Amino acid sequence: MKITLEVEVSEEAFELGRKLVNADFNPDKNGKVDVMKNIAAVFAAVCEDNKKDESGQVRCGSAQRRIAVAQTNMETACMFAVKSNFSC
Repeated sequence: MKITLEVEVSEEAFELGRKLVNADFNPDKNGKVDVMKNIAAVFAAVCEDNKKDESGQVRCGSAQRRIAVAQTNMETACMFAVKSNFSC
């Protein structure tokens, strides 16, 4: 099964997402690792862009906190998913 998803995010948010999951680090050139890291980076970017509402206003503090928690948990999930490719 092949899944294609089109998501619009800002370039700045996507670069932040790639940085969060260290997307460029894949010394084994493992395709699954690239996929996992790119999915996590897109999720983090969508969250980053969600820090402001549709009118451009910054969301309230509790929303900002929830976004930060979501990004941190995605970063952790990505780390463990990548690690699973190199464990017994």
